[in-house]
Order: sequence, then structure tokens, then C-alpha cells
Amino acid sequence: MLLVFLLIFTTQAQRVEFWGNHFVSVESEGKVIITDSAGIREGKTLLISDSIVYLRDSGVLWAYKNPILIIDNDTLIGDSLLYRTDTGKGVAFGGKTHVQKGWLYGKTLYKVSKDVLQVTHGIFTTCDLEPPHYHFYSSKMVIRKNDMAVVTPLILKIHNLPVVAAPFWFFPVSSGRKSGFMTPRFGFNSLDGRFIRNLSYYWAINNYMDLTTTLDLIEKRGVRLGIDFIYTLYKHFNGSMALTLAQEFSPEKRRWSLFGSHLHTLGRGFKIRAQSNLASDVDYLQDYSEDKTEWLKTEWNSFISVSKTWSFASMNLTVDDRRDLVRNTRRTTLPSIHWGLYTLNLGPARLTHNLDFTHKRAYEESLSVYTVANSNLNLSLQSKLFGVIQLAPNITEITTFFDRDTAGKHLTRRDIVRTQLSISTVIYGMSLFGLGPVERFRQTLRPSFSLSFTPNINQENIVSIGGYGPIPPSRTYTFTLSNTYEGKLKSGKKITILTSQLSTSRDLLHPEAKAPVSVSSQLFPQERINWRFSGTYSTEKRKFTQISIVTNLSFSLGKRTTRDSTSQVHRFGPWNFRITHSMTRQEEGKGTQRLSISLNGKMTKNWDLSYSFDLDPESGEILSQSLNLNRDLHCWALSFRWWTQPGGVWSYDFKIWIKALPDISFKRSLFEVFLPK
Repeated sequence: MLLVFLLIFTTQAQRVEFWGNHFVSVESEGKVIITDSAGIREGKTLLISDSIVYLRDSGVLWAYKNPILIIDNDTLIGDSLLYRTDTGKGVAFGGKTHVQKGWLYGKTLYKVSKDVLQVTHGIFTTCDLEPPHYHFYSSKMVIRKNDMAVVTPLILKIHNLPVVAAPFWFFPVSSGRKSGFMTPRFGFNSLDGRFIRNLSYYWAINNYMDLTTTLDLIEKRGVRLGIDFIYTLYKHFNGSMALTLAQEFSPEKRRWSLFGSHLHTLGRGFKIRAQSNLASDVDYLQDYSEDKTEWLKTEWNSFISVSKTWSFASMNLTVDDRRDLVRNTRRTTLPSIHWGLYTLNLGPARLTHNLDFTHKRAYEESLSVYTVANSNLNLSLQSKLFGVIQLAPNITEITTFFDRDTAGKHLTRRDIVRTQLSISTVIYGMSLFGLGPVERFRQTLRPSFSLSFTPNINQENIVSIGGYGPIPPSRTYTFTLSNTYEGKLKSGKKITILTSQLSTSRDLLHPEAKAPVSVSSQLFPQERINWRFSGTYSTEKRKFTQISIVTNLSFSLGKRTTRDSTSQVHRFGPWNFRITHSMTRQEEGKGTQRLSISLNGKMTKNWDLSYSFDLDPESGEILSQSLNLNRDLHCWALSFRWWTQPGGVWSYDFKIWIKALPDISFKRSLFEVFLPK
């Protein structure tokens, strides 16, 4: 029968518990020896081992054969270890301990203090297999708990084969914000050649701000330095500033950009907003931005505004600078003031009022300066006729002051009153029969008619500036008819079969101008096969002058599950296909077509693929295409991306990274020998 001894020693400093199958106490030496399933606990320190020697006077613990040392939430495993309970220092031989996101092994692990660990001939890995798929090796490591790890040197080994080496490396080992170097990206582009981007250092200044410095090396351009500063103080202010400086070598040129934003809440309804969008030239974004949406920007806007809100109204003062990148023009507002009254409900009536003041300077072919003040008072009414017809009369009084008119007269005033009447209703219909899987059909008609009137007043000297100018007289009607067909299936599901809309408008003061009719419709808009049509029909020419037709088809192939010889489940698919054909035709000129096809799914258990391309059906030319391959490598992940665009622009990128450490990645430059330039 197994005998277990449990002794408890109580000293002034600490209570110590012992247990094990064999116990020897040498009182003359103050030594306790425990063997066979031995254990000892002192405060928050727990040691479990085959054999333990404890020196009571010095608080030294010796453990042999598979010892496990637990201090608070930290665990240290080794072949043997020595630990001092009074100082918290110790050493483990052939040790293993868990650190943030992985395990650390070492020939010797020295616990220098409560939060500092020194390791000789150590390896680190996040892989939970034995042996691990990969590990980082270093002859010397210093690790600060919840802070930083410094290693000298660093060698990455995959299946014990050295792949990458660095003379030293340091990185954060906590889950919080920590300063440190970020992993750069390597690649090749047909326009820029080889590049290294994001050679960065992240500095977590404090809990409220951080700063990132970045260096880009681009073979066919030069060097670009970036500084990105972010700050925030909850419920008070937040913002960012991104400054870049580029030195190009061929031809030699210096370029720059400054983008920033700031929001400051002052209390009592006051807020300050600011935004900066500045660059040395209009082509800067297209040359350096990797975000394709940035290439489409045609305007840069910088401003600072102060706003104030009340329970019934709001006020905003703005100083603004706006640059048109296409026309190479510039407009500055010094200042713009807006005052708005929130909608005031007076029974069935609603009252709103807006007051605007603008002082602008426009730099086009020549400099022009103007000032405008505008008041807009609107009164609307909502009522129903016979309970089904919605009536909405509306009257707007507009008063505008111009700093001058065409005759040079200062402070010109213009008053005008606009009226409008809208009539609308909704008509429902339900079929008495079904067709195929459809049990019933439902139709919804929404006709609406509006008539607006703008009187003819003398405005011959009014200057057209800043969006304000002469308001021409009109007596216009607008008619819109929306139609929706829905179906209720026998299964209970409801589907939308067809939606369509027809609209037209006409100015009765110019009856000779026949109004065009706009038509749009969608067939099965929420289904996998759907069709959209839009066009403009000329009543004068009796034909469509503009047509756009889009057809979408999407479907999936079912998921397939198999088992291998070890009864492990493998899943493939589903494969998702999407085909889109679009056709646009103008009255004058040849129509254009475009065919887009995309495919994505699981090739095998671990391989994911997505591919898409755009094709001109008439010429057969591929306009653009992209391919993405992703591979799950247990503790690693692999990604390959390749894309092309019109004009012969193409690029590819190869990346492999540790899933538990996504900021540690190794890209194309490591595999130059395998990938052509």
C-alpha cells in the first residue's frame, strides 16, 4: 500500500507544505529530502518532482527527474532545477516554459528575477507538435515578462534546417501595445521594379499616443521616409498625422505629402474638426499609393471647423481649402458659416430654416473673390385625402445677398418663393392563382406626381458664383411609377420577382422640349440569377438613347467530405462561381461589353484558391486578372498573390508567416532563387 507523508512546517516567514511517498529529515543540516511523487508548496510557489531536496534555512529547492515549478501563473518544466524561494531566482537544466503565444526551450534557463529570464541555447516555437515544424534558435536570450525579448543571434529553422539568420533580433512578447520593429514587405512591380516597403519601427509612447517611422526602398524611384503619429484621449480628442518625404533619383526630385485629421470635443456642444490633405504634386498618390481607390481621387480638401449644437439648432464655422487635381484649380473659403434649425413640428406642419454665409477666393484662370449670404425658410405639410392619397404641399422662401452684381452695385438682394405639391399613393393587388412553385402573386404600385412652381423675377444683374446665381422660372411636373411583383412559394418563402420604375419630368413653360423617360428594372434581384436594366427613352426620337444591361449568375458546387486511412476528415469546396456580363450603349457611338468571372473555394483540405478576370467579349482581350493561393501549414500559413491591369502593369507577392505571430513574416526575397524576376 502506498504511504503518503504530509508534513507542515510553520515559520515566522512562510508556511511550507510537503508531501511524498518517502520522507527524510536531517535536522542538523536543516535539510528535508522527499522522493517518489514528491511535492512542496510555499506561498504561491509549487514544486512537483520525482525527488526534492529542501534547505529550510536558505529556502533552496533542488529537484531531480521531471520537475515542474509553478509560480503564480508561470510554469517551468526541466530535467532538473534549483530555485530559491527567498529571492525568486533559480536555474533549470533542459528547461521548458510557456511565454506569450508559444513555448520556450533551453539548455539552461536562469530566472534572474521575478520578471526576467535568461536562456542559453534556447529555441522558441508556437507549434504544438513533437518535433515542431519550425523553431527560432538562439545561443543567448533575455526575456522580460510581458515586455520584450532580445536574442543573439536569431536562426529560423524549418524541420531543423536553417533557413534565415540575423545577428540579433528583439520583439515584444506581450499581447498589449509594445514598441519594436515591424516586419518589412518585399516584392516586385513591373513599373517600380524590386521594392522593400515598411521598414518600420513602432513606438508605443504611452497609453494615449504612438508613432511609427517607415522607410521604403524602391528600385526605379528612390527612397521614401514616412512618419505616422496617432493620438487619442477618450471622450476628449483623437487624431492622426501622416507625413511622407520622397527622394527620387531618376530624374532627381523631392516630393512629399501630409495627411492628417483631428477631432476635439470641448463640451457644452462644441467640437473642433480639422483635416489636412496636401501633397507636392497631383500625381503623388498614383505613384506611391498601393490602395487603388486612392488613384481615383480628383480632389484634395483641407479644413478646420468649429461646431456648436443646441437642443433646437446647430451652428458650424469652417475654413476650407479645396484643390481640383484634374482642372488644376483651387478654392479657399474664409470662412463659411452655417446655421440650421432642426425640424420644428407644428401639428401636421414642419418648419425648417437654414442660414449660410460664404466668403470664397477662387484661383482659376484669374483670382476672383466673392461673398454670399443665403437664407432658406421651408414650410411643409403632410396630410391624407380619403385616407389613401398622401398630399404634401411645400413652400420655400429664399433670400440671398450678393456682395456685388454685374453692374458693380454692392450688396444686391434677391428674394424668391418656390412652391411644390406632391401627391402619392400605394395600390396593392393579390392574384387568385399561382404558377408552378408560386402559390400566390402580389403586385405593389406606387404612383407619385409632383408639381413645382418658380416665379419669373428680375435677375439680370445677379452674378453666378459659388453655387448661387439666377434661379430660372419654371412650372415643372414630375411623374414616377414604381411597380413590384412578389411571389409566395408553397414552401412559405417569399421572393421578389420583378421591380421596375418609370419616371419623367417636363417644364410646362417650354412645351416644345419633349421630356425623356427614365426606365429601370430588376428581375429576381435577390436570387443567384438576376438581371438589371436601365435606360433613357427619347419621346422625341422614339428610341432609347442610353441602355445598360447587367446579367449576374452565381452558383456553388456542393461540399465533399472524405476520410483517409487514419480516419481523418478532409473537406473540399464548396466552389463558388460568379459570372457577370455588362453591356452599355450610347445613342452616338459603339456600345461596350465586359465579362467578369470569379472562382473561389477549397482545392484540398489545406489549399484555398480564388481567381478572377475581366474580359472584353468582342476583342477577346483580358483587361485584368488576379490569382490568390493560400495554404494552411499547421502552425504556418502561405499566401501567393498575382495580378495584372490594363497597360501591362503587373505584380506578384509571396508570403509565408507564423499564424500565432502574424507580424513575423518572410516574403518573396527569401525565395528569389525559385521565383523569376
